[in-house]
Amino acid sequence: MDLIKACEAEQIRDDIKNFNIGDTVKIHFKIIEGKTERVQVFEGLCIAKKNTGIRKTFTVRKISYGIGVERTFPLHSPKIVNVEIIRVGRVRRAKLYYIRSRVGKAAKVKEYIQKKESKETLKKSKKATKTKPAEIEAVKETVQQEQKVKTEGKTNSIKTKTMVKKETEDTKVKKATTELKTKKETKETAVKKKAAPTVIKEDNKKKEQ
Repeated sequence: MDLIKACEAEQIRDDIKNFNIGDTVKIHFKIIEGKTERVQVFEGLCIAKKNTGIRKTFTVRKISYGIGVERTFPLHSPKIVNVEIIRVGRVRRAKLYYIRSRVGKAAKVKEYIQKKESKETLKKSKKATKTKPAEIEAVKETVQQEQKVKTEGKTNSIKTKTMVKKETEDTKVKKATTELKTKKETKETAVKKKAAPTVIKEDNKKKEQ
């Protein structure tokens, strides 16, 4: 079994585009007629996918002259030259066999349309990838400078706050000392005023004697 898997792995193709059920596909298929070779194009709607590995097949349906024509292709066949995806369909089923009984517009599949925002984001991403390394370095330098300025501003603001706090504390201390001095002076003056009349009384007594 391992030998069979190894042989199959060698024959699996990776160059075919990944398409889903509901997509309109154009298949370039190689046809050998005697000694001559030619490429036939078969365009239609992918209805189903079957099996896995090297035995994987897909069925394509088209309407030619009012008659439905279906053809199954082996996905990993060397006769398939190319697979073109013409239209991406929006489908919620794994098999689209119900289309066989539909006619006209009912047999069509809705197209999957991408939003404009997604396209704009893709354009932006492409522009970002196109930027040169010198431009990237310049942007990095500007970002670093902005960060430095922010950090310096923060340190300066912290310093100013500490200075203001110190000044406020100094002013409070000065006010407290001045208040204490004024209280002492008022007390001294009051004591002096009380002592003055007692001295005058003693002097008067001495004079009377």
